[in-house]
Formats: sequence, structure tokens, C-alpha cells
Amino acid sequence: MKLLLLGILLSATALAKTDSNNDGNDFLDTCQHVETVIETGRGTPLEQFNLGYCSGFATGILESNAAYAALPNYDKAFAFCVPEDGVKPGQLIRIAVKYMKEHPEKLHLRAAVLIHVAMREAFPCK
Repeated sequence: MKLLLLGILLSATALAKTDSNNDGNDFLDTCQHVETVIETGRGTPLEQFNLGYCSGFATGILESNAAYAALPNYDKAFAFCVPEDGVKPGQLIRIAVKYMKEHPEKLHLRAAVLIHVAMREAFPCK
């Protein structure tokens, strides 16, 4: 029963974003309004869902950067270096949303690229 419920939930999640191009416009539209949920932990079911989507997306970029940085001879020019004490998903979302609001001319680009660039600006490698 639990597996069936999980399958239904995952299918619904996939369907919820199938009309998306995953560009900056989509990420910004979805994620710029989750601030209240980040601060209070409360929101409508849709706001809670959006927070999960935004957190997962931004955390995925963080994890892919960590995997890249673990490669031998990786080029720091293409990576970002988060502080040793880490970064919370809410901070990742705020950084990404801020960058996208400040660069509307780039919103047609893939959200993953924009988030990565935002993180490189926020956390450059020394």
C-alpha cells in the first residue's frame, strides 16, 4: 500500500512540472514566493510543494557541484566553494531568486545554469 501511494505521489509530482521548460522564468515563478514558507514552516499545500521543488532543485545543483569538485584535476573556474559549515536549502533558494531577479535578461536560460552561476558568484573558490 505504501509503495502504491509513493508511486502515485511521484507520478503526480512528475506531471505537475511536465509543462515546464525548467528555465529561469519557471524557477523564478515557482520559487520567488516560498520565502514565507521558509521562514514560518507554514503555507498552503501548493506553497509547501513549491518549497520542496525549489529546495530539491537548488540542492541538486549543490550536490552536482560537490561531485564535480571530487573529480581529479577539476577546474575551480567552473565550480563554487560553499562554506565548510554548509548552506541550507532556504539560503540556496534566496541566492538563486536574487540572482534571477537581478538578471532578467538571462531568464530564458536553463534554471540549472542560472543557479550554478548564482552560486559561483555567492561562493567563489579561492
